[in-house]
Amino acid sequence: MRSVIKGAVVAIGALTMLAGILALPVVLYLGNNYLKCASQQDAADAALEEGDLTRPQLPGAVPLGARDADCESDDHWVSVTRRFRLPRETPSAHVVAHHQRLAARHGWRLVRSEGDEAQECLVKEVDGTEVILTIFPEGEPTTREYSVSVSTWPC
Repeated sequence: MRSVIKGAVVAIGALTMLAGILALPVVLYLGNNYLKCASQQDAADAALEEGDLTRPQLPGAVPLGARDADCESDDHWVSVTRRFRLPRETPSAHVVAHHQRLAARHGWRLVRSEGDEAQECLVKEVDGTEVILTIFPEGEPTTREYSVSVSTWPC
């Protein structure tokens, strides 16, 4: 009977060790993803804080909820977004231009991307990470809601 119990204990110990060995790559992968996303998010958060880009900047604008953060686990691109509501319909171009002027005063620069679908992006380097600022009016030609987003997606 003792040899059966001893065998069972050895078998359980061996299975536990095997499970730990098999789980190690998964744990390392998840930990690596977390660290990469966290460092990218820190840069995006810092960029939004500088110049108070997360506070309502247009007269009467109020935040809609807290900041929303997202990280793509395969490429580690991060976005941090804050939504706002305006008291009345406002020209979408005015919302974008207002935030672009504010960003320019805080060191953001306007660059043009390359390629077939070239676009203009507000870009800034924060702690060695290039971040992009985007203002998304939720309607055209006027809007009552808009988002301010900083991401590590390439321009």
